[in-house]
Order: sequence, then structure tokens, then C-alpha cells
Amino acid sequence: MAQISDLRKVVGELKQKEAEEITKELLAQGLDPLMVLEDGIVQGLNDVGERFQAKKAIIPDLVKGGIVARTCIPYVEAALSKE
Repeated sequence: MAQISDLRKVVGELKQKEAEEITKELLAQGLDPLMVLEDGIVQGLNDVGERFQAKKAIIPDLVKGGIVARTCIPYVEAALSKE
């Protein structure tokens, strides 16, 4: 059973497929879509940004983070439209 911390971790690690699967799983569990977005996806992106500021990530990592988030967000939008 996936948790929001798992989503944050895989987004931060730029793992697109895993992030997509965990997003779908969390929403299927009935978690609040905004919580999935804010505490999972956005916090994972923040982790990438913090690594970039610490010079432990490069610009392509920031781009990849955006791609990972863009893969997950349609599932969140669909869940929000059902509410």
C-alpha cells in the first residue's frame, strides 16, 4: 500500500513510471487529490529544487521533474473533477 511519502520520494528521484503508478494507487485508495498533489508531487519537486540549489542536481533534472509531475497531474485533475 503506497503512501504519499512514497510519491514524494519517487518524484524527487525523477522516476516517472513509478510516480504515475503511485499517484493512481493513492487516488484509488481515496486520498484527497489536493493532498496527493501538494504533499506528494509538489514536495517531490521541491526536493529536486533543493538539490539543484545545493549543486547536487543539474538543469536537466529540473526539466525531468516537470515531466514527472506533468505525468501525474492529469490523474489528480480527474479525481478533483469527480468531487
